[in-house]
Order: sequence, then C-alpha cells, then structure tokens
Amino acid sequence: PAHRDKIGWVLGAVSERSFENHGVLLSVLVHKKTPGDTLPSGGFFNLAGHLGFDVEDRHAFVARETRKVLRKFGRPKAA
Repeated sequence: PAHRDKIGWVLGAVSERSFENHGVLLSVLVHKKTPGDTLPSGGFFNLAGHLGFDVEDRHAFVARETRKVLRKFGRPKAA
C-alpha cells in the first residue's frame, strides 16, 4: 500500500510510452483486486480519458484495450 502511488506513476509512464510508440495502453493488463470484479485502477481511466479515450463503459473499454495489447504483443499463433 505504501508504494501504490509510485507504482501508479510507473504504470502511467508505461502506458503513455506504449500509446505513443504502439497505440496501446499496456498497463490495461494490471488490475486492482476487488471482490468479484477486477479492473485497472482509477488512475488508468483518468489517463485514458486524458488521452481522448471514451471510458464511460469501463468494462467494455478494458476488454477492447486488452484485445489491442494482446494483438500487438501477444504470442504469435502456432502454425
């Protein structure tokens, strides 16, 4: 808990850079643990909104962004 702000800052920097270089928000893969539901932290959604993304439906946004990251950096499919 004491390092959450520092971790959040690092994750924000990672997403800003991955967005600039690859058009994806890489930190979408990091979720905050909550009972019954997991999503990235509020800071992630603030950054995404600042970058111009529509984050009104957080679950749909996370699903879309996760697919984009996995297409960009996921393991290639076996032949």
